[in-house]
Amino acid sequence: MLRGISLVIFGLAALLANAPSSSAGTVGVVVTGEAALQPSLVAELEGWLRSHGHQVMALALDPPATTRLVDCFTVDDTSCARKVVEAKSRTDSVVFARATHEGKTISLTIYWIVKGRPPAGGRRGCEECAEDALRGAADELMASLAPAATVSTGRLNLHSTPEGMIVMLDGQKIGVTPIERDIAAGEHSVVLVDGGTRVGERQVKLDAGATVDITMPVVYPRDDNRYRPPPSGPSHLPSILCWAGGGVLLGAAGYMFYLGQQGGPNHPEDRYEYPYSNATGFGLAGAGATAIGVGVWLWVRGSQESAPLATLTPGGGYIGWQGRF
Repeated sequence: MLRGISLVIFGLAALLANAPSSSAGTVGVVVTGEAALQPSLVAELEGWLRSHGHQVMALALDPPATTRLVDCFTVDDTSCARKVVEAKSRTDSVVFARATHEGKTISLTIYWIVKGRPPAGGRRGCEECAEDALRGAADELMASLAPAATVSTGRLNLHSTPEGMIVMLDGQKIGVTPIERDIAAGEHSVVLVDGGTRVGERQVKLDAGATVDITMPVVYPRDDNRYRPPPSGPSHLPSILCWAGGGVLLGAAGYMFYLGQQGGPNHPEDRYEYPYSNATGFGLAGAGATAIGVGVWLWVRGSQESAPLATLTPGGGYIGWQGRF
């Protein structure tokens, strides 16, 4: 029955410039109710959010999801509304506002739904209130809901090789690499785009208060004339051959040491004498050990992938070196 009521839908990206990063996050706004009251209510919500460091951006919910959200609040089903936001919202939270006449009284209802949390809501009413009173009621409601709607954030420091790629975070363009910004804690999809072509994609998990440094390689599709085959991984065949050769040499050295114990005055029953066996064994043993050492060096040199790592958390931080050997 509310499908005939005009909806004003705005997506808002929130980044609190004058508040701790824990209160930042993207916000979408849906306003419905009395058509005559919608413009002033939209303007007031925009003004309040902007004054608290938020930025206005496009659609947070698609039209079917918006209709579903309105239906949920029509029957005061906040659980239903939360499910819609969790599943369909492109933002971290959604503000839903409705202003209606109930006789001579204007009733204003606002809910702030943050993903992963129960909705926080409130209601104000005034009899034959003027536009200024309505704006004041909206300010009071938003101020009372803000503490329950804070979003924990971390910092993403993103680079690409090469730089200059468009960055899409959860489907929204946020800038060009290199880029560093606070985003809501949790899992996010990061996509690199160059000239309309998707050239990189990965999932990023960000903990609250942490800083994550990421460098994404740019990979063009095979049918793109900018495509360059990724460099093949280092071959471990030389290392394996060195180890195999070293093993054979050590085996031969052991056999020569065995022969060196045969014959001579200590073993008159053995008619064979091998006067140079021990010396040969020592030579072979040295060569075998050298070959194995060279193989280890080649393996480490070819397979090592390492980089410095630094992570900050509210309680401290970590600094060190990460790598694969």
